[in-house]
Amino acid sequence: MRPPRTKSSAIPQSAPRKRPTKSASKARAAKTIATGKSKAKTSPHKPSKASAVRAATKPLSQNDTLQTAFAAAYTAASNQVVKNWDLFLKDPGVDTVHQFRVGIRRTRVVLRMFKNESTETATEALDARLSGLNRVIGRVRDLDVLCTEILPQHLASPVATGIEHLIARAAVERNEAAAECQTALSSREWSDFKTTLASIATIEAAVLDSSRAEKTVTKFAARRLRRSLARIRKRTRNFETLDREGLHRIRKAAKALRYKFDYLSALYPRKDAVDFMAHLKKMQDAFGDLNDLSLTEALQPIAEHNLDDVELQRAVAYLNGWLAARSNTTRATAQEAWHALKRTSLAESDFRPG
Repeated sequence: MRPPRTKSSAIPQSAPRKRPTKSASKARAAKTIATGKSKAKTSPHKPSKASAVRAATKPLSQNDTLQTAFAAAYTAASNQVVKNWDLFLKDPGVDTVHQFRVGIRRTRVVLRMFKNESTETATEALDARLSGLNRVIGRVRDLDVLCTEILPQHLASPVATGIEHLIARAAVERNEAAAECQTALSSREWSDFKTTLASIATIEAAVLDSSRAEKTVTKFAARRLRRSLARIRKRTRNFETLDREGLHRIRKAAKALRYKFDYLSALYPRKDAVDFMAHLKKMQDAFGDLNDLSLTEALQPIAEHNLDDVELQRAVAYLNGWLAARSNTTRATAQEAWHALKRTSLAESDFRPG
């Protein structure tokens, strides 16, 4: 039986409801962010009608050169950053923030994938700036995940009213953080960096060693994918005892492998590529769930600033218990997904071209 709820002046109590669907819950939470009903400061610009931009990668062939491969991969990744950056400054919507951050990660993966010893210093300088950009936007994205993915799962729980309060408070923080990001990313410093990112010729000169430009991409692809898989294999040692940081490092390595394979998958037989990508996505999703569970730490400051909200405090306690119960199961799922990935034909063949 659901315990009785105490009255709260922050959000009116609602009548008993049917369990909301996942899509409906996410839509309602996203609307809280978009409409600013939580009285948060929203974007000073008029909302943009444009949709968030996703990466659109041109498939490679086995005869393509490294220069061609770099141009295709970098163009797709950097366009995703620059175009979503522009959209964010007009309207920092949930999907725009997500695709902006994905674009940053994809761009970092491309730079690291094509660098060598002679271009390492220049590449690391670019990567450091992208890492800083990721931190600027990261707080907004973390709060989006809380508001639209994690918290809505519990809108039909015994602490539903407290969950609604948490979503409202988190939406306030999210919109304030987004406004701060808009100001920062409109600065001359960040605007100049955006211009640099958009110049493919400038980035290619810094990252791609000209002596390697005309080499074919096939052997290069196999080496890079083998190296990425080996990195995951190394990080999954002693999996059962890994702490949160260790699990996060595996997640980042899996994400990097996926982005690399997105660019290189056309070099392999379609059946093998589809199978590998399916297993890789399952692994990435499982480790993503582990990371999302850790985001509940972001609720602690909200709880500390709302000590008089009894419903909210009950919800935080409930979520802490849910986190403890869920983490072990999710860890086991992630480990199973990793073992399945290792058994795919591409992984077992060390990514030798078909």
